[in-house]
Amino acid sequence: MGERVQRDRLREELHRLMKVLDDKLYRKGTRTINRTFHRVRLIVLTAITTGMRISEIFALTWGDILYDESLIAVRSMLKGGRFRYVPLTPELAAEYRRFPSLLGDERILPPKPGARKNKRAIQR
Repeated sequence: MGERVQRDRLREELHRLMKVLDDKLYRKGTRTINRTFHRVRLIVLTAITTGMRISEIFALTWGDILYDESLIAVRSMLKGGRFRYVPLTPELAAEYRRFPSLLGDERILPPKPGARKNKRAIQR
């Protein structure tokens, strides 16, 4: 029973997090997407749905998103220089499809001009 209660709490917490993320997607009182928050939202959704490390998320390129196979190629330092693949949920795929129109870069989440440590900012 304890495991079921823990799963229910986790499901509840994820539901609250998704509501907060969805509520802040647009600038207050408008239908204009808040680009900064959309970036954070994409990072959080990727981390939660894939279990990827923050350094792996920041290293993603558009070529790593394999829509047809429903996978993300993770180019982390594996033995023999191999890739590992993580599942790409339909919801996350939809978010990535929507995101390119906001930014134009090879990396999905390039550092902002003048940014020193994205990891520190995300952890806050």
